[in-house]
Amino acid sequence: TGLAAHDADGWSCDVMAFFPDGHEALIRKSFPQRAWDYLFEGPGPGSTFLMTPRLVRLVKDSLAANPQALNADHDWLIYAVCRARGWRWHIDAAPRLRYRQHGDNVMGANAGIGAARQRLRLIRSHWHRNQAKALAEIALTIDGGDPALAYMRQLLADTGLRARLALARRASSLRRRPRDQWILGALIAGGIW
Repeated sequence: TGLAAHDADGWSCDVMAFFPDGHEALIRKSFPQRAWDYLFEGPGPGSTFLMTPRLVRLVKDSLAANPQALNADHDWLIYAVCRARGWRWHIDAAPRLRYRQHGDNVMGANAGIGAARQRLRLIRSHWHRNQAKALAEIALTIDGGDPALAYMRQLLADTGLRARLALARRASSLRRRPRDQWILGALIAGGIW
């Protein structure tokens, strides 16, 4: 396991969430990576991250060059920086960490009605879309201005029907988990996301 075994600059893993009532649930993040998933989701809890020294330097340089990066979700940002550079990130399917869940977790196991309501509030407030837009901006400074990434940034910035439908058609490349691809595609097309 780890970085060298997978020739990766970043590594994370699935985790086993445990709750105050004693039950446990697997948080699976190890679905196959997609072309643009790094703009739309993180690779799991930062407490599982391993990074090469060159990735640490790249993240530090990206933060220095992009002050708005300080407002991004930090775990997600690290993953985006790595993937935008074209470096490999491995998400291990073995849950190698127990992850404590409590009432204030917003991004944790996403279990239950309360967590679903919190996520929906974030979606309606466009927090998630704003994170994706910010990460696309940062990624463009890292990858040298890839035209496909520039187009993705344009789709994220435009909330008109044509742009929403173009983005929704790409849903299978935006998230790793198939269920999440369908949900995100519908939310984008409907103008909710």
